[in-house]
Amino acid sequence: MNSVPRSVALPGGYKITVKKLSDSKANDEIGSETFAAWDVEEHTIFLRKSRTGHDLLEDFVHEMQHAFVDWADCFLGKSETQE
Repeated sequence: MNSVPRSVALPGGYKITVKKLSDSKANDEIGSETFAAWDVEEHTIFLRKSRTGHDLLEDFVHEMQHAFVDWADCFLGKSETQE
């Protein structure tokens, strides 16, 4: 898999949007020192378009881990990772 999806649907109607941003837009949204970010209120993963291949996929997977924990909190109740 060389690309990331535009969205991910999890049980319970929890939809995650994935946005690939230009560096200038990413600097505004997530800061100049950050490769990627998860916004829990918007259920959105922000990625830099300038990151490609394995780096982009690694960023996506890392942010999905954050999203999955937040989904677990919503869908299943308090997750064990926060106990």
